[in-house]
Amino acid sequence: MKKMTIIIASLVVLFAAVSFSGCLGGNDTDTTPTPSPQPSAEPTTQAAEPTTQAARPTTQAAAPTTPAAPAAGALTVSDNNAGTPANADIAYIPVSNTRTFSPSSLDRTVGSGLRIRNTDTKLNSKFLIHSPEGAFEDMQVNPNYDMYVMFNAPGTYKFELYSFDATVAAGGTLTPFGSAPSVLTVTVE
Repeated sequence: MKKMTIIIASLVVLFAAVSFSGCLGGNDTDTTPTPSPQPSAEPTTQAAEPTTQAARPTTQAAAPTTPAAPAAGALTVSDNNAGTPANADIAYIPVSNTRTFSPSSLDRTVGSGLRIRNTDTKLNSKFLIHSPEGAFEDMQVNPNYDMYVMFNAPGTYKFELYSFDATVAAGGTLTPFGSAPSVLTVTVE
C-alpha cells in the first residue's frame, strides 16, 4: 500500500509540474511575433490594395509648388519583384534602424530597378514609403520585406521614408521618424 501511495503522489507531482510549465498548451507569451507576409500583387503601376497599406496619408502643409506627376506607367511598384525582368539591373538600398536612405541620391537608367529593403530588425519599425509626386501609392514595408521599383520612363523620382505606425496613429498624416523624412532622389535617364 505504501508503494502505491508513493507512485500516485509521484504522478500527481509530475502532472502538476507539466501543467504549470505550459507543456499542455495554453497561451505562449514567450514567442516573438513575426510579421505577416504581404500578399502578392500582379504587376501594376500601383501598390497592393489598402488591406496591406495605410490609406493615402495627407501632408501637414501644402508645398508652394507641386511637382509634376509622372506619366502613367512610369514606374512599376510591387512588394514581390513582380514585373521585374530576371536580368534587370537592380540597385539595392537597405534601410536599417538608422531609418535613413543611404545614399540619398541615385542615378538609374530606363529599364533598371530599385529594391528598398527594411532591415530594421533591432527596432522592428514598419516603414511607409511615399512619393510626393504621386508616382505610386504609399507602400508599407515590414521588417525583412522589400519594395521593388522598375523605372519605365526617364525622370526624377523621390522616395520619402515615414513611420507606418505613427502615420496610422496620426489619422493618416504623414509622420517621419525624426523631424523630417529621409528622402531618396532617383534620377532616371
